[in-house]
Formats: sequence, C-alpha cells, structure tokens
Amino acid sequence: GVVGLGFGLGCSEVEVFDRFEPLAGVIEGTVVIRTPELVGSECQQGRRGDVILSLFRVEDPPPPEGTGESVSFVVVPEARVFGEGDGVDVRGAPFVFASVPTGRYTIRGFVDVDGDFNPVFDLTGQPTAFDVGGGVVDPDTGAFTEVEVTAGRVTRNVVASLGRVVPVERPAFVPTATSADVPGRLELAFVALDRGPVQVEAACGGFAVELASEDGVPRDRDGDGLVDVFPRVLFTRDEMDGSTTVVPGVVDPLPFLDRLVEGSGVRTDILPVVLPPAAFVRPENGGDLRPLERVPAGPYQVSVLSGTGQTWSVPNEIDTVDPPDPDLGPTRGQVEPVRLNPALPAGEGRIDGRVRVPAEPAGSTYVFAFAVDDPPPPAGTGQPRAVTRVEGFVPDGGGFRAASYRLSGLPEGDWIVQGLQDLDGDFSPLVDLRAQPSAGDRVGRIPAAVTVRMGRGEAPDLELNDLVPFDRPFFSMEELRVEQSELPVRLRLDARSVLGSQPGLPVQLAGTDAEGDGLPDLLPRVLLTRLAPSEDPRVADDVRGAPVWLGWVDPVPFLVPLSTGQPAISAPALDVLLLPVAVGPDGSPLGPPPPGRYRVNLVAGTGQTWSVPNDLDLQLGRVGTPREDPGQAAVVRLDAGASPPGAIRVQVELPAGLTPPFRVALAARPAVGPLGPLAPPASSVVLTPADFEGGSGEVVLPGLPSGL
Repeated sequence: GVVGLGFGLGCSEVEVFDRFEPLAGVIEGTVVIRTPELVGSECQQGRRGDVILSLFRVEDPPPPEGTGESVSFVVVPEARVFGEGDGVDVRGAPFVFASVPTGRYTIRGFVDVDGDFNPVFDLTGQPTAFDVGGGVVDPDTGAFTEVEVTAGRVTRNVVASLGRVVPVERPAFVPTATSADVPGRLELAFVALDRGPVQVEAACGGFAVELASEDGVPRDRDGDGLVDVFPRVLFTRDEMDGSTTVVPGVVDPLPFLDRLVEGSGVRTDILPVVLPPAAFVRPENGGDLRPLERVPAGPYQVSVLSGTGQTWSVPNEIDTVDPPDPDLGPTRGQVEPVRLNPALPAGEGRIDGRVRVPAEPAGSTYVFAFAVDDPPPPAGTGQPRAVTRVEGFVPDGGGFRAASYRLSGLPEGDWIVQGLQDLDGDFSPLVDLRAQPSAGDRVGRIPAAVTVRMGRGEAPDLELNDLVPFDRPFFSMEELRVEQSELPVRLRLDARSVLGSQPGLPVQLAGTDAEGDGLPDLLPRVLLTRLAPSEDPRVADDVRGAPVWLGWVDPVPFLVPLSTGQPAISAPALDVLLLPVAVGPDGSPLGPPPPGRYRVNLVAGTGQTWSVPNDLDLQLGRVGTPREDPGQAAVVRLDAGASPPGAIRVQVELPAGLTPPFRVALAARPAVGPLGPLAPPASSVVLTPADFEGGSGEVVLPGLPSGL
C-alpha cells in the first residue's frame, strides 16, 4: 500500500550521541515544538505526546509529493520533550539518526498527541487529526530542506521544527463502486471508523481539498488542462515480475474551484475522480515510470494521498489490525479492490502522421479522429473516436516544430483528422466543460479523409495554423412555454462568462440560403433536442432518434457589419425564431415538433458548442450558492394545445390512364415565411385508389391556422 511514513526499518530512543560509532553516517539534532494554541474540539484536546521523526530520501519523497517510504525513524518520548510542566510554549529535545547511508534526506515528523502511533501497520503509522506536524524546513518558506549525510561523518546541529496542526483525520474512504470504466469516473466517499486502534472521527474527517500551487500560483504539471489539487489518487497493482502498474486518477477540481480560488479551505465527503486512459509501469528496482500503450484490465488498489501527507488505501489491513466479528465477515468497502475496465478498441487499425505547430508560444497539443459519417461540429455532432496527446516536438524549419503521433484502436474506414494546440492551458479531454478550444488556441484539420486499410493509415502533415477567435459560446436563457399553434415564437439567448471566458456569441455568414427566403444563412446553428423524462432537466439525456426542432437566428442585426467584410461578430445576445419545423435523422422536414421538454443547443461555426439546460452548476458545486445560474437549468416546453380550426377542401383529379396500385400525397404549406419552399407541411394526407371514383376524389386538409 501507499504509506505516508512507512515506518519499518527500526526504531530508537535517544540516549547519548557519542555512543554511536559512525560506521555509516549519523544525524544529530534538536526537535523544537512550538505548541500551537489549544482549541476545543470533539476530536482532540491535548498538545503533548511522543515525537515521531522520519527520514526520507530526497529522490523518493513521501506523500503528497511522492509515494516514498521512510528509511528510518526515531521516537523521542513525551517526557523527554515536554517534562512535567504545561506553561512553556516552546519545547526542545535532542534526537539522532544512526547508521544512515550516504545520501540526501528530508526529515519530517509530528507530535502524536492522541498516542495512536504504531509502526507495525500502515493504518496506524501516520498522523491523525490535531497531531502537530513539521520537520526540517526553511524558516521563511516552510519548505522541507535537505540534510546531506556522508559515511563516517556526523551531520550536526540539525533542527526539526514542529508547530503545524494536522487539521483532519486520515482520508479514510470507501469506493462507491467495485468497478469503473476507463476513461470514466469514480467517486470515493469518506467513512468514519471506530475500530480499536484505528479511529477516524466523523467531526474531524473528510477529504481536505487544496490547490497544489507553487508560490501561490496554481499549477498544471501534467498538462491535462485542469489545475492540480490535493488529494492525489493512484490506482496500483503489483505484477508477477515485481513491477507495479500505476493508473493516475485525477481529482476533478471544478466542484471546488470557486472556494479554492477565494482561498477558502474545502472539506468534502465525496471525492470525484476522473480516470484517464493512461497507465504506467514502475520497475521492480525503482526508476522512472514508463508509459503503457493501454490500461491493463483487472483489480487495483486505490490510494488517496492528502496534501497533509496522510494517506489511505483500499484494500487495506484493517481486519488484521482489528479483527471483525467472525459472523460479519470481512469489512465491506475496505478489503475489496476496484476493477478497472478499459474501453475496448473499436478496431486494430491506426493512423500515423506528423503535426506541425508554430514554434512559439508552446502548449499541449492533441490530435483527434472522427468518423466521416459522424463529423464534429459545426457539420455534425460527432465525438472523437480516438485522441492522442502529442509530445517530443523538434524544430522543423520555417519557424515550425513537428512531432509524430499515432491514433490507435480504429476500425477500417475513412477518418476526419483534426488537431488543437492549447495555448492558454484550459483545454482538457477529461471533463466536458473543458473539452473544447478557447480563444487563441490553434486548430487545423487534414483536408481529405484519411483511410485506414489493412490496419494502417498514413496521414499527410497536419498543420495547426488557424487561431480560434472566440471563447466557447456560453449563454443563458429564461424558461419558455409555448403551444404548437403559437409557433413561430422568439427566444433570446444572452451571452455569459464561464470560468473567466470572454462573453460573446460568434455570428458569421454561412455562405448559403438553404431556406430560399432571400436572406443569407448565419452561423451559429440552433437545434432543439427533446429531453428524456427526468426530475432535474440539468441531468436529463436527449431522446435518441427523436425529431430535432429547428431554430433560426435572425440575421437582420448582423447583415450590415458582415457585408463590410468582417468575418465574424461577437454578439452579446441572439434572437432566435423557433420555427414550426422538426427534421428527422436524415434532415428531411417532418412537420411541427412533437410536444415535450427541449434542450437548446447552439453550434458555432468554429465547432464550439453550448447547450441549455446543462449541469454547469452541478459540475462547479454552485447549486444552492449565490453563484448558481437558473438560466443554465431552463428548458423550452412545447405543449400540443388545441389544433388550429382552419381547413382546406381539395378536389383531386387523377390523370387519365392511371391504374392501381398508387398513392396520392397532398400537403399544405405556408405560402410565406422564413423557410419558403422548404417549409414542412402544416397538414397532409395520403389517398389510395379506394378514395377515388371515376378518376376524381375529394379530401379535407385540417388543422390549418389562418393565413396563406
């Protein structure tokens, strides 16, 4: 398991320094305890206890920086440190580490105020809530400093300072599921425990979420587009050859970001973990992690590494530390591994190619493959079937850098290949809210489809030269309820800022007039999709295969500036005409949309999208706070209402010589309107030979509103 202090190589009480023979190296020093002010708590009242000091190699640090275990530890008894009195705020006592191999080390420790430290087990070998921590640190920055040891010499005058109260219990948890898909998500739930030597108090427990910042600046070390936070989460399993497979989980920072940016501490009982399709192997003899091509399926131990250095793992040895009642059996949630189920590749084919980007500025670069019959926005709504992050760029002349890429797991066929260079560090394929380009990113695509045949596809160079001019088209709207007979109606979409984006809805000419109404078509496209039944529309799915309701962006406010050569306009709002038109999967008009609740989807010409209702406030943890935006949960509700009373009686004459079988279809369409000849029928009827006598028949087209 992952152990915070990993005590296990020996223990010593301080006696007399000069009794040690420096056969290796020796560290002599003083531990100083600056006793923090005592604050009443349900968890702990004292500030005294034995002092535990641990030694770690610099190249193998403990949590939260790494997963290293201590090479040695010492216990300085409470009586030696604190004596008998209670009135002294600063205490001190000598310590010594003997027989230390040559190397560079850090020293970390804590005052075990509740007396529950036991080095025999991982579960009892770490600080708990209200222990007083610290170590050998820089007095100005608080960063751990190195202690250098040389064989045959004594390193003297080392000072370990303890004075920071550990604010929470260890991050004890149970996985909310015994298996998880990769890529996918898994939630870990904090659990209080009362198991003899293992006490995790509910009042002082939970996951302490904090920014993993450097000099107060949030960082993104792994370049996944998400700011790094503690805790870290690792999925590990030991292999037969002695190596260890590691799958790094990513704690989703979005639900906590508002409070973290404000500087507030965040404690949560639920830790959302994203599982990226990435795996590494750590050799038996240590060394750097090596990437694996795919995540191996199977059972894994889950470990949480808190920013305090405390850890918890499942499975663990809780039933060894405190044997359960034989009738109850093993402790549920603490002894079962989590099975990871990586997505099976759709095929064995791959596309190899090179991507070229301007040399400066740098940024994470991704390449995507889309099926030609399911293209991405704005042409369609397709999702990438394969994605890869590109690394290893080298100069390629002309101010460009180039690197090779491979898109794997593709079936035979034709593929659209696109790329993105994330220049502002806010693109992430791991969460929907960050999975689109933003203003200033570079994008590009290979003009022709790339064909995979016999498992291979060779792509021409992909150049990322186009700058994305706008941020994602985030918008809000008010709830709208309308009857079919009232269509068309107007709907206003108001631009808004999300996570620091520049508000604006990009408007540009589409270069077509598909409706034949004499007005140029505009982008963005507005499509309304029917929602499946759900109490909360923010998490409702779209009904698959249902007709799509069309919206029409009023072009009049934008025609003059666009006609002067402006390629696009950032609009603060859009007026959308909701038409009495729905289309089927093949794009053919089907008549008025069916009654129900609808989601409004805006698809910009840049391929960026936004939809309302959505789960934005759920993702950001804003539900019930002043930052919650009701305009992200609004729906358009279409009611059937009463049918229009109008009707047209039609006399139909058949051409001479027409013999069965045949069918005659009649349709009434509006003579005027924004769709012109493409308008769907407002009423229609189909006649068979039985409806005709003597070559003629009569039919009524009902349900028509007044007008032409």
